[in-house]
Amino acid sequence: KIYERLDDKNGIALIYRVMGSIYKYKGDYKKSLFYYAHGLKINRESGNLPQLANSYNNIGIVYTLMNDYKKALSYYKKSLSINLSQKIEAEAVRNYGNIGSAYLDLNQMDSAYYYINKHYTEARHLKGKKGITVSLQGFGDYYLKKNEYSKAAAYYKKALALSREIGIIETSRSILKSLSSLYERDADYRNAFTYYKLYNNLSDSILNRGTLQRIEQMDMEYSIEKEKINNELKDQKSRLYRIIGITGLLFLILILVIIYFGQNMKLKRKKLEHENLELSKKQLQYEIHYKNKELFNKAIHLAEQNEFIGDITNRLNGIIIHSGEEPNALKTIIKELKFHSESHTWEEFELTFLKVHPDFFISLSKKFPDLTANEKRLCAFLKLNFSTKEISNITRQSFHSLIVARTRLRKKLGLSNSGDNLASFLSRQ
Repeated sequence: KIYERLDDKNGIALIYRVMGSIYKYKGDYKKSLFYYAHGLKINRESGNLPQLANSYNNIGIVYTLMNDYKKALSYYKKSLSINLSQKIEAEAVRNYGNIGSAYLDLNQMDSAYYYINKHYTEARHLKGKKGITVSLQGFGDYYLKKNEYSKAAAYYKKALALSREIGIIETSRSILKSLSSLYERDADYRNAFTYYKLYNNLSDSILNRGTLQRIEQMDMEYSIEKEKINNELKDQKSRLYRIIGITGLLFLILILVIIYFGQNMKLKRKKLEHENLELSKKQLQYEIHYKNKELFNKAIHLAEQNEFIGDITNRLNGIIIHSGEEPNALKTIIKELKFHSESHTWEEFELTFLKVHPDFFISLSKKFPDLTANEKRLCAFLKLNFSTKEISNITRQSFHSLIVARTRLRKKLGLSNSGDNLASFLSRQ
C-alpha cells in the first residue's frame, strides 16, 4: 500500500514477487502465479530486465511444482535468455540447473545431462560452492533416474559433504531423503533406514531451530524494515514536494504564456478586423462617392440635354413666329422634343439613381405614403444636394414652381416648423 501511494513501480513489483513466493510455499499455486504475473507485467513495462528474468524463473518454479514441466521449461529459458544478454552469470547458472531438472522430469535425458553439466561447469567457473552442490545433486538425480545407483550415490555423497561444509541445511536434508530413496530402491534397507533417520533428525532440527531463528529474524527485519520505510517515506515526501512545487511553477508559467499569447492573438485579431472594417468603409465610401459623382454627371448631362432641347424648341418657335406660318412638320418636331425632354429624361435619370440608392424610394414610401410621383422625384434631386436652379434645368420647371413644390414637400415631411435643412434630412433617408 505504501509503494502504491508513492507510485514506486519497482517496489510494487517486488512486493508482488514476495506475495507470489508466500503463496508458493503455502501450496496455493493459483494465487502464486497471479502475483508473480502482476510483478512480471510491471517489470516488463518499466524495462527492469534483471527483475523480469527473476519473475520468469519464479513462474517456472511454480509450474514445476504443479508438474507442468513444459510450461516451466519455457519460462526458465526466457529467464536464461535475459540473464545471458545482461551478463548476469550467477542467475544464468541457476537457470541451467532448473532447465536440467525440467528436462529430467520430462525424461529427455540427453538435454537434462547437457544442462546439469553446464550448471556444474559454470558454477565451478564462478567458484560458487552452493551452485556446485546443487549441480552435484542434479547429477545424482540424473543417474538415479537411469537406475545407475552407484554413480547416483557417489554424486549425492559429494553433494552432501559440500552442503554440510557450507551449512546449507535444506539442501543436506533433500540429499539425505534422495539417498534414503536410492538405497530403498536398491533393496539396501539398512542404508535406507540410516539415511532416513538422518533426514528425519535434520528435519526436526530445522523445524526447532528454524522457528527460533524466524522469530528473531522477524523482530530484526521488522525493526530494520520499519526504519527503512520511514526513511524512504521522508525521502519520497521531500521529492514529492519538490516535484509538486516545480510542476506547479511550470504549470503557472505555462498558463501565463498561454494567456499572454491568447491576449496577443486577440489584440492582433481585433486590430486586423478593425483595419479590414476601415478598409471596407473606405472602399464603400469610395464606391458611393464614385456612383454619386456618376449620378451627378448624369444629371448635369440630362440638364444640358434638356437645355439644348429647350433652346432648339425656342429657336423653332421663333422661326414659326417670324415666318408667319405654322408648318405641320415643325410643329411635330417641337412636340416630339418636348415629349422627349419631359418624359424620357426622368426615366433615364431614375434608372441610374436606383442603381446607386436602390432602397431610397421604398423607404420613403413607407415613411411618407402620401408623396406624389413628382414629389418623390424632387426628393431624389434634393438627396443629391442639387440646387433649385439645377433641378429647374433638369425638369424644365420654373424656379417659382420649384419653390412652391419645396414648401409643400417640407410640410408633408413634417419639417414645416423645424429648422432642419430639407436636403440634409433626405440625405439621411
